[in-house]
Amino acid sequence: MVEIAPFRGFVYDPRRVPFADAVAPPYDRIEDPRLFHARSPYNVVHLIVPDPESAATREERFAQAAVRFRSWIDQGVVRRQDSMAVYPYHQLFTVGRRSYTRRGLVCLLRLEKPGGRRVLPHEKTNPEFLADRLAFLRAFRSNLGQLFLLYRDPDQRVERAMARFVESPALVQAELEGGVLHRLWAATDPAAIAEATLALDDKVLYIADGHHRYETAWNYRAEVEDARGNVHYQGSAGFRMATLINTEQPGIVILATHRVLPQRELPPADEIARRLEDLFEVRRYPFHGDVDRPRVWTDFEEDLRLEGTAGPTFGIFRAGDQELLLVLPRDKEAIHAAAGEGSPAGRAVDVSILHDLVLPRLLDPAPDHGDFQYVRGAEDAWSRVLSGAARSAIFVNPPRLEQVLGVAEAGERMPAKSTDFYPKLATGIVMHRMEDT
Repeated sequence: MVEIAPFRGFVYDPRRVPFADAVAPPYDRIEDPRLFHARSPYNVVHLIVPDPESAATREERFAQAAVRFRSWIDQGVVRRQDSMAVYPYHQLFTVGRRSYTRRGLVCLLRLEKPGGRRVLPHEKTNPEFLADRLAFLRAFRSNLGQLFLLYRDPDQRVERAMARFVESPALVQAELEGGVLHRLWAATDPAAIAEATLALDDKVLYIADGHHRYETAWNYRAEVEDARGNVHYQGSAGFRMATLINTEQPGIVILATHRVLPQRELPPADEIARRLEDLFEVRRYPFHGDVDRPRVWTDFEEDLRLEGTAGPTFGIFRAGDQELLLVLPRDKEAIHAAAGEGSPAGRAVDVSILHDLVLPRLLDPAPDHGDFQYVRGAEDAWSRVLSGAARSAIFVNPPRLEQVLGVAEAGERMPAKSTDFYPKLATGIVMHRMEDT
């Protein structure tokens, strides 16, 4: 069963610091922490990504940041809520010409040992990132950001239980990166909390964002259990703050995460076509300087999207070239067969085919996680190569939601950074401290 719980969250006092100056995206979306450090001495990025010059080691930096967090609490910059609550959380945003409101619920979630059947991952994790998050958790014994978990409920029972609370003024409201409006309320009524708890009891949860943080939370729980010599530990380290979001709403948006290779160069176009010719064909989009480059880019980007609806399709651009390449499936069934064993959902995911089948044919050794920069916008990825900041860019289409859920249900994992659920949850919008660790 899925078990959730209310908690007395810590929230910034808007009289001390505006919410928009204090909260931030998740730690792994912070490209330049100095920008957030400069916004306010109380910005949460001072805690989650401390100044690298503040101490010699990661552990020392997090220890100092934890002291800073406690001082904010002592000074009243961050205040604990008076009552136990769960927290309805809405994000209002626009993609293209469409506007959405994505509705979720922040609560504590009892952890399940990884590999169980109630909380399902879909992406691979990286040992380096796991070590970083564990160092953070040891120092803070707090959750400053939330896991992002999905569940299916066509009846929308949680939303109905929380409906009356979101009609009141929000506890927190802030417009952050990309013009996304974040709104958070506190739902303190025990009957409404019990109704939401019951609605989630039989659900399966899917990790959308937070794979490293979920595994880290379990590893930290195990450390606490071992330290106490208690094989039936039931304390606060057995829970993790999470936002639970129903898939049965139009605001579930997944963007593409393109791959940029700063140092490694893909083979020339003719060689790419030769190495992939049994499974893919290559279409060329030549351009001549600045005159027709915008038009060619528009055609290429549109074709990447349209052709991707029919099968695994990738774009490639190499430094110094005057053409973009579109890699198209020659035989979709042969591609899926060549992708090896696994579920139909897993073998059909473009990013998995790219990493398991295409890149090993183009680069030896095949690139690993550290070789890539991961970029949200296709034009940004292209610009990095055009400017000379990178050697190659690989453009992909995002996986569909049903593919992500299917991979998770099959017990499989996509490559890291396969999905970009947009928008990200705000770190620092509400925070949780463990009481007994």
